[in-house]
Amino acid sequence: MKIYDIYRHPAHGIRAVKQGFSWPAFLGGGLWALSKGMGRLGLALLGIALALSGLAGTAVLRDAPVLALAVGLTAAAIALVPGRRGNLWWRMALREQGYYRVCTVDGRSPGEALRAGPPMARAPAHP
Repeated sequence: MKIYDIYRHPAHGIRAVKQGFSWPAFLGGGLWALSKGMGRLGLALLGIALALSGLAGTAVLRDAPVLALAVGLTAAAIALVPGRRGNLWWRMALREQGYYRVCTVDGRSPGEALRAGPPMARAPAHP
């Protein structure tokens, strides 16, 4: 089971945000951030990925395997940051958008966590 925080917005409904490591943020980086409405963060992560890709391409063209390895290890280390902090960043973004935390629940998936939340978290935003 995973632990989820349930957030609710009066007009936009409810969201479930998992606690802990975010595999989608680790693997998707900037695209994940953009999909969650975090534009500046997403563009920054994409910029970093683009710069590292350019540096890796240069290393390959110059036949510099040590530089290519260093760039690869740097990219992997940088990808850990969104993985470790991604769900926290998403919680902060939701609060900035007017969401508020309703409760914390266990669930196997975000959908199951939303169904497990209290009835007031699942109630329609507009009567």
